[in-house]
Amino acid sequence: MTIQLIRTALAPLVFALASAGLQAQTRDEALLARATAAQAATVQTLERLVNIESGSTNLDGIRALSQFLESELVAMGAR
Repeated sequence: MTIQLIRTALAPLVFALASAGLQAQTRDEALLARATAAQAATVQTLERLVNIESGSTNLDGIRALSQFLESELVAMGAR
């Protein structure tokens, strides 16, 4: 293949990647604000989750994990 043919073949790909990169750099300030506001609560929930002893043979732990997740989902409006 000649250099010109390679450039011609790769040009659309390079353009698409460059465009995607520009779009990825655009910040959604509202989303960032909501995520930042929820960060502490999210970390707290994750901490509670990982502190439940729930190995695959620990049925009590699996039940506790299930109950915790159910209560969190119901609090968010799940039925």
